[in-house]
Amino acid sequence: MGASALGTPIIIGLSGFNTAYIVQGALLVALAAIIVDRAFERLTRWIQPTPPRTIKE
Repeated sequence: MGASALGTPIIIGLSGFNTAYIVQGALLVALAAIIVDRAFERLTRWIQPTPPRTIKE
């Protein structure tokens, strides 16, 4: 649904040779990817906690 809105500035920039729109769209997509990556990282830590440590002698 809303995913097409992220690529709109990139498409407009490519069709009109406007680098500012391309960079703007790329930064939005990169920021969204970082946010989703961090969310999955936290979800993984929440679902699968670290195992207890063993004492080595």
